[in-house]
Amino acid sequence: MPNDFKKVEDARRFGRGGILGFASVLAKQSGASRTSPILRGTFISEVLLGEKLPKPPKDVPDLPDAEATEHLTMREITEKHVTDPRCAGCHARIDPYGFALENFDAIGAWRTRNESGAPVD
Repeated sequence: MPNDFKKVEDARRFGRGGILGFASVLAKQSGASRTSPILRGTFISEVLLGEKLPKPPKDVPDLPDAEATEHLTMREITEKHVTDPRCAGCHARIDPYGFALENFDAIGAWRTRNESGAPVD
């Protein structure tokens, strides 16, 4: 059976990206209408790397709805959120993983522009 495997040059060209590129994995770690670097980063940290992250503080508000932030990139929205020092520590651990997957949309399709047409940041 292992002899059936073959190396694929330029895997991204064929829409492949390993388990983190599966549409089902990416969709599960997204919001209803947009990507979520926070959910995706948390999934990688906790499930794949086995890190235990603390629960977010109770009085920290959720990120605003997509309609309220149409002109902002997901990175800009998240950066505004992490100005709270209680949030910054965990976000420093999870955001890099989540932002590494931002080129995948909410259902796992590769993209170079976000929902508002701006380049993916």
